[in-house]
Amino acid sequence: MPVATMSAVVVTGPRGQKIETWSELLAPKVMLVLGDSKATAIGKMTYKALKDSGRWAELEARDPVTQPDIGKVASTVRDTPNSAGIVFDAVARQYPTLTATRLPELDAVRAN
Repeated sequence: MPVATMSAVVVTGPRGQKIETWSELLAPKVMLVLGDSKATAIGKMTYKALKDSGRWAELEARDPVTQPDIGKVASTVRDTPNSAGIVFDAVARQYPTLTATRLPELDAVRAN
């Protein structure tokens, strides 16, 4: 039995628009920031879940900025206007200026 579960959320910074839907996340005006899909747990899990659901190609087509660790995803979003990233909810809580939103398309991205 897991003691805790972390779920993927979309985060936006203090100078960005809150993302409430998948289509808003994919909007051209949003700079996407993701954890490296080969080097980070969030990146690997996001890649797998979105690949399995057929959504990875549309996310990848937006040419996201990749970061080597989840903290850099959060800090890049915090410091860059009009950006959004995918991080675990436990990480989002460590950045009080970020707004976190759960999207149904990310429900499968969970870590125990």
